[in-house]
Amino acid sequence: MRAACLAAVVSVAAAPASALAHDDGDGGGLRLDLGECEVRGGDGGRVVRGGDLVVEKGDRAKDVVALQGDVVVRAGAAVEDATAIGGDVVIEPGAVVRGSAVAVDGEVRVARGARVEGDAFSLGGKVRVSRGGLVAGDRGTLSATWGGASLAAALAGAIAERVSCEDLEEEADDEEEGEGEDL
Repeated sequence: MRAACLAAVVSVAAAPASALAHDDGDGGGLRLDLGECEVRGGDGGRVVRGGDLVVEKGDRAKDVVALQGDVVVRAGAAVEDATAIGGDVVIEPGAVVRGSAVAVDGEVRVARGARVEGDAFSLGGKVRVSRGGLVAGDRGTLSATWGGASLAAALAGAIAERVSCEDLEEEADDEEEGEGEDL
């Protein structure tokens, strides 16, 4: 699954800036209606496209990724890495992210009693840590515009446009058969 996302990022980097700029005009951020799906990898990873990915109490997951949706890690849940592209990463009280929490065109929000044991980073948003929340690693944010358009929103939209449910399902099938790349 990481390979499909990485391939999308590489193709976006090669695209002209005018092709990346897309705004739905509602002022609420970029949310494209490009189809919804959820794919679970054999390695414990999960990807949701076009909706929120919620990791419930008692669940354990390796890598979780939401394309055009939020990642929500509930109390009593633990994930290795949490990434939202075109959405927020929300770590609720009592939840743990053992690695990194990353949002592209969104925020990373760490509630009181929640932990991120690695880094928290937002491209085009903020990292918000409530009093009593913990980010053990580095925190960082980066925002940039080009021609008045948010590069984070353009990147998130371009990735969502280029990564289809079929791509994600094919990558998960390849991983289960031992053919997938682990980048």
